[in-house]
Amino acid sequence: AETLVQTLDGPLPSLDIPQQRLFETQQGILVGTPAYMSPEQAYGKHDAMDQRSDIYSLGVLFYELTTLRHPFESCETLEALLGAITQTDPVPAWSVVHPAQGRVPRELGFMIAKAMARDPAERYGTLEPWAAELEAYLDARSGIYCTSTFVKRGVQGYTHFLDSHRVLAVSLLGLIALSSLLG
Repeated sequence: AETLVQTLDGPLPSLDIPQQRLFETQQGILVGTPAYMSPEQAYGKHDAMDQRSDIYSLGVLFYELTTLRHPFESCETLEALLGAITQTDPVPAWSVVHPAQGRVPRELGFMIAKAMARDPAERYGTLEPWAAELEAYLDARSGIYCTSTFVKRGVQGYTHFLDSHRVLAVSLLGLIALSSLLG
């Protein structure tokens, strides 16, 4: 078979598969649905595949659910798709804007990027830590990933405090307003 993509780990096989079939399970040299393959699966390194390969595939699915597009949707051939999966990072989910919905929150975008890391060692090892991060995000306890998530977390904490302690919050705001008028 002719080699069309050369990688550091060797050539990727050349398979002539129409674009509409990139989302169907393929059999032969590659086993699985190409659009959801992890880099190690795309390389054909079946001995390197473990639960982190599944985490990658779930990351692709989560990317699609949150952005309403596939991370490598511009790829029209299997060769281009496998090359993109193994050699490039997708556009960060938080920077994708779809007319049907707003931007993906950065916290979710960082989780998706971690799940879709090309290096399996950089991905979640199992689903439990990812599920815990998602749960923390839903409970407004998400981690701090950058300046914007730091500010968001501070605002969320403040509004949570206001919601939980309304009388105290109103009293404090009254004292602040009174002291600014008098002082």
